[in-house]
Amino acid sequence: MNKTRFLPVIFTATLLLATGCSEDYIPVPATQCGEIVEHSTKILGKFAKPKNQMLRQCQNSTDLQRGCALQAKIVADLTKCKDI
Repeated sequence: MNKTRFLPVIFTATLLLATGCSEDYIPVPATQCGEIVEHSTKILGKFAKPKNQMLRQCQNSTDLQRGCALQAKIVADLTKCKDI
């Protein structure tokens, strides 16, 4: 079996995985923190912190972190946002 035949396949698969895992978040200004807090509260449900605390946390976040939170669909998505 010729190993060089599979090299392009492995390279392509690696490239697709690397680019497919990266997210591009639209920067969101702090003026939209009210909307972000409402969205996050729906996702977190009973695990949500008090809204005033979430609002402060939102205002102290970066524009990209806010964009990440606004695009989140599940709790796991929200947890990724702090590492951006």
